[in-house]
Order: sequence, then structure tokens, then C-alpha cells
Amino acid sequence: WELEELRSEGIKPSAVTFVDNKPLLDMFLQRPLGVFALLDEESYFPKATDKTLVEKMHKNLKKNKQYYDAPQNSQSLTFTISHFAGPVGYDATNFLEKN
Repeated sequence: WELEELRSEGIKPSAVTFVDNKPLLDMFLQRPLGVFALLDEESYFPKATDKTLVEKMHKNLKKNKQYYDAPQNSQSLTFTISHFAGPVGYDATNFLEKN
């Protein structure tokens, strides 16, 4: 209806194609194994570390190959999430402290 509204005002809009981001949003929001749920869970454990958080993320999110990529180096605290704009690398150092 917005495109028709613009046309009625004499504006020539172009159609916009939207990508379904539901699988990516699910990866972040699903319980109990989404990114935010894992971060919350690890925040409650006194002996949890950034390393244990990243290990759980690698283990539980690896099925989301289109959106989640773990580094080849198992000691690394990094991971990559492919958002709509492209891949974004994250360093989990101090994630738990900041949470």
C-alpha cells in the first residue's frame, strides 16, 4: 500500500525486495540454544569463561552454516555472523564481563 500511496502523490517508487531474516533472528533469539540464551546461561555460571561461551556457541550454532562460522583455530575467541549486509567478525573477549 505504501508504493500505491507514493504513486498517488506523483512519486515513481521502485519495488524493494526483502530477504527473510527469520532464520538469522531465530539463531539469535531461540531458546535454549540461541546466541542470547547461551550468553545469558553462561553469565549465571561462576566458573564460566569467554572460552566456554564460544565453545558452546560453536557446538550449538554450527548447524547454521549460512549465518554462523567458527574459526579453524579451536583456541580462538572469535566467530563470524553473516548479517544481511555481509559477514561480521566478533571477538568474544570480555563478553561475559560486559553482559
